Amino acid sequence: MLDMFRLRLVTLLAAALMGSAAWAKGDVAGHYYLQGVRETGSELLLRPDGRFDWYITYGAVDQTARGTWTRTGDTVELRAEGPDRSAPLFRLDERGEWDSSTEQALLDAAYEQALADVEKACPLQQIAMATTPPAIALGTPDLPALKAEAEASLAKANAAREAAERTVALAIGNLGAPDGEARLQTARDAMTNWQIARADVDTAYRRADLPPPSLDEPRLPAACTPPPESRVDTEHPERWKGGIVISIADPEMGIAPKGINVTLTYADGTTATAKTAQRGWAIFPRRPGVTAGHVLIDPDILHAGKAAFDFPPLEKGVQAFAIDVRQLIASPFETMDLRVEGDDLIPADMGRGRYVREGR
Repeated sequence: MLDMFRLRLVTLLAAALMGSAAWAKGDVAGHYYLQGVRETGSELLLRPDGRFDWYITYGAVDQTARGTWTRTGDTVELRAEGPDRSAPLFRLDERGEWDSSTEQALLDAAYEQALADVEKACPLQQIAMATTPPAIALGTPDLPALKAEAEASLAKANAAREAAERTVALAIGNLGAPDGEARLQTARDAMTNWQIARADVDTAYRRADLPPPSLDEPRLPAACTPPPESRVDTEHPERWKGGIVISIADPEMGIAPKGINVTLTYADGTTATAKTAQRGWAIFPRRPGVTAGHVLIDPDILHAGKAAFDFPPLEKGVQAFAIDVRQLIASPFETMDLRVEGDDLIPADMGRGRYVREGR
């Protein structure tokens, strides 16, 4: 994105210079680069027609602004424009076929839902605590003693695993009981103790110059065990489940917002709701023989109004909608003052930073 913005700056500057053989003495129009601010990059283009383009990047943050500029004495004032909201925020875009990537996305969504179901049915959330590294013994190690310590740690780990299995089974089987939360806490502590004991076994065996044994995980209730992840069968597309993907993305900026509510209406009047996730996709399972042709997009997280669309009936495939993200990005400032100092511009709010004109 920044490379495209820099290219646009250079193009605009070249066009401006073509219309003006040379700047008059003292004219501040030009292309400036920020200097003197650590780990921050910024450029400013003051065009002779009174327009400006500006961008800044620091860390993972990129910001841009455009608008008009004026000079009064030794002060240049930038006045930023707000986003252009004259066009619709969303528009109907192209239609795509269901392929292996959409089928895999459907499988991934089902797996994520399965994980959420497991977390709800088996709310352990235990935290593995780091163990204290063993002290380094000087001199010749007492291998028989270290071997005995290793064997003792293994016995302790086996006992911790059995305790975890027992307490978790009791907790999950009594979630609604009056003492259900207390049982859950006991189970969480037992799982944490098991993880610590397993780490201690690895440490003890390595100190004894022995290969660490392989330890089985605790056998937990079925409610605590998520299904295995599924991979799309690329050799047999006829076995794919299929579905409908509503894709929401800004093709110009390459941004696909997550968390937008999408409600799909089927031909029989039933509705289904999903949120956009990876790639800006809201995924709906296929209903064989039933098409969908209406969608309601609710970008509540973006503080924008809802949008409803009818589209050609679709039973399986991808219906894309374009979003103009620029409408949602407020300018990082309303006005910015810069002091003219020779050929440089000194921003009022950047400490020692200064914009140095290109070609100086």
